[in-house]
Amino acid sequence: MIFLVIGLVLVILVLLGIIMHDRKQRRGIEKQLAFVREQFSLAPIKSVGGDKRYRELIQKINQLLFDYRDMQQKYQNADQHNRMMIASIAHDFRTPLTSISGYVQLLKEEPEGEDAEKYYQVILQRIHSLSLLIEDFYAISILQSNEYPVRLQPVQPLLILQEELALYYAELQAHFANLSIGIEENRVECRSDPMILKRIIQNLIKNALIHGTQMFSVQAALVDQGIQVIIRNGIDPLKPFDITRIFDRMYIGDQSRHQRSTGLGLAIVRELCRLLRISIQAEIVEEQLSLCLVIPENEAKVT
Repeated sequence: MIFLVIGLVLVILVLLGIIMHDRKQRRGIEKQLAFVREQFSLAPIKSVGGDKRYRELIQKINQLLFDYRDMQQKYQNADQHNRMMIASIAHDFRTPLTSISGYVQLLKEEPEGEDAEKYYQVILQRIHSLSLLIEDFYAISILQSNEYPVRLQPVQPLLILQEELALYYAELQAHFANLSIGIEENRVECRSDPMILKRIIQNLIKNALIHGTQMFSVQAALVDQGIQVIIRNGIDPLKPFDITRIFDRMYIGDQSRHQRSTGLGLAIVRELCRLLRISIQAEIVEEQLSLCLVIPENEAKVT
């Protein structure tokens, strides 16, 4: 009988020990969580014992804290991007508006003067610049909200490329000392959105005209992966250029505000390519910027 009592006492003592240990671990976790909540700390929770159950619980809590920290960092980055965009919008709109205001005042003072027509043309140019700015900011906003309309139909990308190059050929010829265009004659057809394809090509050409120097080349052909288009232009080696940020919103290589550039052109290109499942890569080789687009093989065929 005495052995039974001793056994029961031992069992009770063991259970009390387990309960006390369990309570200690729970209080330790609760105390650390209270600190995280009150101090807005993202420090990981530390284990206060060797219990496997609590180790697993602490691992899950810490994973939530890590996920929250990543989400907070992404939010801060997005907030910083938005602040930069607002500042850039204000700057980009202020410049042509100030110019328009100045020339309107000149027209008021000299409505019939010999320079009136010149003032009028400058005002029209600045209004056109404002329209382009509004279009870029509107495009990037609806692209990133996944509301950009996509209308797929049979198109010939190489033909669209030729047409757009023809429209800009005079500007390209006047801007670049060396101009080279090589496009295969294959009638390659795929299902895509012709208006989006045109905008992609237009933005790439405009980017070259704004930032490129010396040379411009376009090579397009049907390769194993699909339709490949490579656009190259020379760059100024004296200006800082971060190739890893070339598709970022608002990034301009020399960090100066260019009157013809919002810094959104290539960011819009990347988003438009994403809509059409077109891959785009950028690299710098021997003071030349190379942008390579590939329409996947399963999206393209020769007609």
